[in-house]
Amino acid sequence: MTEPAFASSGLGAEPPFRLLLDEAVRWTRRHFRAIYPATAIPAALLSACAVAAQAIVQRPEALATADPYAALANMGKYFLVASPVILAGWLVQLAMQVATLDAVAGRGVDMRRAWRFVLSPPVVGTELLRGVVMTVSLLTCCCLLPSILYVFPVLSFTMPVMVEERTYFVPALKRSMELARFNPRRRFLDLPWVKVLAVALVGFLLQLLASFIVSLPVSAGQMVSLFRRAAAGQPVRNPGALLMWGQAVTQAVAALLNTAVALYVVFVISLLYHDTRRRREGGDLAQAIAALAPPAGGPPNPPDGGPGTPPGGGLATPPGGALGTPPDADPEGPPGALPPPPPVPPRP
Repeated sequence: MTEPAFASSGLGAEPPFRLLLDEAVRWTRRHFRAIYPATAIPAALLSACAVAAQAIVQRPEALATADPYAALANMGKYFLVASPVILAGWLVQLAMQVATLDAVAGRGVDMRRAWRFVLSPPVVGTELLRGVVMTVSLLTCCCLLPSILYVFPVLSFTMPVMVEERTYFVPALKRSMELARFNPRRRFLDLPWVKVLAVALVGFLLQLLASFIVSLPVSAGQMVSLFRRAAAGQPVRNPGALLMWGQAVTQAVAALLNTAVALYVVFVISLLYHDTRRRREGGDLAQAIAALAPPAGGPPNPPDGGPGTPPGGGLATPPGGALGTPPDADPEGPPGALPPPPPVPPRP
């Protein structure tokens, strides 16, 4: 696995969450041009198409009908038309997350590769399974209010697991839960899923605020028109399709702003996944040990030209010949000669 450029403050240590948020800002600014246009423009077009489909399918006269069966049929037509648009928007978000993972891992951003990966059958099947689990948790919120607030963040590492570990379906969901609940210090605020939940909630509120600000002029104009008619005693009419087409433009602009917020959020999740996995598996410790350990062939010879080193490397030979030979002695001696006898001590 290629380690991300983001590193914590020490071996096995958890970086402060504030530092990770600041690092996500730098990553977002660095790769904004490579990721944002390829995801924001499709998201804006899809949002506009969803509102346009509503304007085409749901006629004002059909909305004003008192027949409940006709209203249900009209709603069914809208969902039938809008479902492919919603699915395409969901795939855009997945492609954005794949691109952020590639950037953090140092592989470089390639949106074509991101789209090919997202559209592969194992990824689509795993994300559908994740969607089913989240839908069930959302439906059980009537009885278990915080269920979606727990299920969503613990499954937020599913896409990173598929990208980096090539694990799919139920094992991918289990792996995401394992990493999201990794907490060696046993502190609630240190849980990765708590950090994901905090960032996701803040991002969601920012997206709501952006959508409200963008749609405020159109909504205010509609309310002023309704109040004027009511004050003049005129019948209040449905604003018609013109207002819906105006909402299509505002939704497209809101999608552009929301994609920028989503890009930052997914960068935070990608950095948090890499850091959690590094601390969980000891990747930084393995790198430090590999850097300190000598190579398998032993310590290298000194470079050529070093002090006391002959050309070509190796150990230097002292003057006089081999190691342990006196400098004034013949290192080999005459042929067949025996070693000299020890000296005789002088007589007293």
